[in-house]
Amino acid sequence: MADLSEQDYASYLAFVARHSPLLVAKGLLICGSLYEAEAAAQYACDEALANWHDLRSPEAWTMTVTIRRLCRKKKLWHRLRPLPDHGIPLPGGCPVEERMKVLDLLALLDELPRRQRQVMVLRGELEMTPAEIAEVLEVSANSVSNATSVATAKLRFLLGREDRRVSSGDGLSSGVSEDHVLLRLREAADWLLRGIRADRRSGRPGAGR
Repeated sequence: MADLSEQDYASYLAFVARHSPLLVAKGLLICGSLYEAEAAAQYACDEALANWHDLRSPEAWTMTVTIRRLCRKKKLWHRLRPLPDHGIPLPGGCPVEERMKVLDLLALLDELPRRQRQVMVLRGELEMTPAEIAEVLEVSANSVSNATSVATAKLRFLLGREDRRVSSGDGLSSGVSEDHVLLRLREAADWLLRGIRADRRSGRPGAGR
């Protein structure tokens, strides 16, 4: 642990309370496992404490550590059995339609290969550049571009299929726009963040720090 003054440690604790729910929300989209997202966020915050005096932007630093922790794991977390609905951290006031959209998106992300899922979330939700993603994943920028194109096309088709089923029941669709894919990712991240913050305020299990 870094040798922090009482004031610095209080600042660190306030930072963790404010920022770690965001780390978990983004991590859950990346890996599909709430447990692993919580563990990666915890690790990043612990590392931040050890390096607190040297961090110019603890928000960006801990996000990078969380992403690397999750993306460099060898285990295919998205292949595990999906979380039951009650295990998804959504706020109590989340409308049923929005809840189903988040659950549907998480299920569709589960259908992507691990690397495609990571690239899609890093590019679409975290707005990282191909070069930044390539560095995190330790692959070439060309690999990132290819994975992004394939993952975007798959999600466009899958989201179009789901939306058409809801509207007409025929299950036929040529897909949705790329902007719609990005919008769904950002909406899901927002609802997950609200749910995680609500859990931590209430002290429910899985609330972390």
